[in-house]
Amino acid sequence: MSDNLTDQIEGNARLEYTLSVRESIVKHLLTKGPVPEDKADKMLLISALDGMDRTILSRAKIKLDSKTNDIAANSNSIIANLLQRISPKQIASNNYNPDLVIPVLSTDIELLETVDDEVTIGTIEETFDNFTKRMDT
Repeated sequence: MSDNLTDQIEGNARLEYTLSVRESIVKHLLTKGPVPEDKADKMLLISALDGMDRTILSRAKIKLDSKTNDIAANSNSIIANLLQRISPKQIASNNYNPDLVIPVLSTDIELLETVDDEVTIGTIEETFDNFTKRMDT
């Protein structure tokens, strides 16, 4: 077994032991009722519960980070695999076609006749100075 794996197993065992001690403290403090009477016992209970909560949240975060890293690694692998299969020369050669006819509107379309000033009726020529004067009053 590698040192890193041994350290990890020992670390997990130590963490489980610490959690079990905290759980024992909580059970002992709650034997007489839901909240201890002594101020020091209350502080100890809060501290033990807080430590347990932080441990559980840290484990959940580690698990989530691990899943996120796995997804990112998988995505990176897929993209790298795709990029290895397609070279820039292939992309350029597949996209360039000198015989390709780009569609354009024909000149046969009849243009609409408009009356002079038809599109300008109702428009007001506005300058910045006129606009600010109008807004100030």
